[in-house]
Amino acid sequence: MIPVILALGAVIVGGGLLAAFWEDILGFLKKAIRKVQQVVEGVLYGSKVLIRKLSDGFKEISRHYSKLGDVWQETTVTRTVPASQVPEDIRKRAERCDELDITDELEMELQSA
Repeated sequence: MIPVILALGAVIVGGGLLAAFWEDILGFLKKAIRKVQQVVEGVLYGSKVLIRKLSDGFKEISRHYSKLGDVWQETTVTRTVPASQVPEDIRKRAERCDELDITDELEMELQSA
């Protein structure tokens, strides 16, 4: 019985961390988009959200794509995030590559909200 309670507690705590992580990213992305709209001329067509492992944490990167006439532009906004604020599954995946694209996960979170 106790292992079941501990497992359920871990799921609830882990789920809370994951929810807080996505809310934090969403807040960052909203701020980044507002900032990008201030500096980017033309039409904003899309964004990507990436995570990069650093020696002392993670870097959250949002890349915004716009077009002015026939010229495409990429505007990048970054911030450092402590490892403790990144869910374990994303931390593990980010450690295995240079940059981890979490755009699809963010879109799924937004659709389920």
